[in-house]
Amino acid sequence: MNTNQSSILEKRQSHSCPPAPDVEKNKFSFIIWSVLFPVTVLFVGGLITLHLLGSGPQAKPMPKVKNVVLVETIPALYGTSPTVINAMGVVKAAQTIELKPQVSGEVTAISDQLIPGGNFTKGNTLLQINPKDYQLLMRQQASQVAQAKNNIELEKGNQMVAQRELDLLGEQVSEFEKGLMLRQPQLHSLENDLEVAEAQYEQAQLDLERTKILAPFNGMIQSRDVNIGTWVSSSSSLATLIGTDRYWVEVSVPEDQLQWISVPDNEGKQGAVVKIYNPAAWGYENFRQGQVIQLLPSLESQGRMARLLIAVNDPMSIDSGNFDKPKVLIDSFVRVAIAGVPVSHSFEISREFLRNGKELWVLKNDGTLDVRDVTIAFKNQENVLITAGIDEKEELIVSSLSTPVPGMLLRRSNTVASGMVGDNETSNQYVQYDNEKK
Repeated sequence: MNTNQSSILEKRQSHSCPPAPDVEKNKFSFIIWSVLFPVTVLFVGGLITLHLLGSGPQAKPMPKVKNVVLVETIPALYGTSPTVINAMGVVKAAQTIELKPQVSGEVTAISDQLIPGGNFTKGNTLLQINPKDYQLLMRQQASQVAQAKNNIELEKGNQMVAQRELDLLGEQVSEFEKGLMLRQPQLHSLENDLEVAEAQYEQAQLDLERTKILAPFNGMIQSRDVNIGTWVSSSSSLATLIGTDRYWVEVSVPEDQLQWISVPDNEGKQGAVVKIYNPAAWGYENFRQGQVIQLLPSLESQGRMARLLIAVNDPMSIDSGNFDKPKVLIDSFVRVAIAGVPVSHSFEISREFLRNGKELWVLKNDGTLDVRDVTIAFKNQENVLITAGIDEKEELIVSSLSTPVPGMLLRRSNTVASGMVGDNETSNQYVQYDNEKK
């Protein structure tokens, strides 16, 4: 090995020697600062964070929020409740005639009341037919009566002569022969002639009276068909008259409602009292009173409903006692409220508070909801009468509930439905609806 190779080998050995102690120390310090320091910072930051969280205001648990549902109630108060059957009807004339003369002749006078809408009373003269022909005829018949009476007197004189002649003869004759000899047939014939003459006279007198047309009842003129100068006969129409003492209202009611309506019978039973309303013409507060007088024998052809006849006295308010009452006009469409037979041990409630057709909501004493099936004795378009299923003074809920559940808690409101009064003893009952029970 030469000198150059030896020098090179020595240099390589010199580079492969262990590092000096200062270099190792610096490397260890670098590792500590690059790893442990961030960990330490994070640890200290965590401690500070925990301290801050622990020393801040503490969040307290909130109480359960309960939704309070207020309900309105009324007490169930039993007693004798009236029944009212509502129906619709049409006003009709109870009396209407076409007035015709019984004699012929020329119309010479017409009453001022003989105009459409004119009022008259029974016995008023409505028009006059020329009476002269009938006065002459009556005079002729009077002379015929007088002549017949004279003939009878003459015949009685003849009978007296015949009686004397029979006495002078002194003969015994039969009764039949005696009657012929005393002119009994002649006398009977003349007496018959007198009866005929008197009958003809009475007829002529009656015809004269009939030239004056009188009102047959209290009424009103619906139409007039003649004027002064019109020649009339027994077939001529003079006017159409309507009686004003009474009108009829024909109404239709369901057959199952007839059991509650009193209809007159032969035993003196009185018909049900009826209130008649015509809101469009009279307003909602005014009404006229009537009475059921008859149940018609056939059902309504379309709706198959029973028909009742209701009488209204003095419908045109002619009597002094009815001046302030509204007038009932023929062909008016009216609403009637028929007072039916009362129902004992029952209470009335609006039909809108009836649930599912036969249920009521009840507020029990423990403040929970109870759904009851009830017994309905009577119902109409507005109200129902309950006879069983609810105890006396139990609170009936008359307000709406969106999700009614039996047993749910509610709170009773201090107010009640319009026109209804609650029970003070239960006015402070509280009923709360817990969301957890939904």
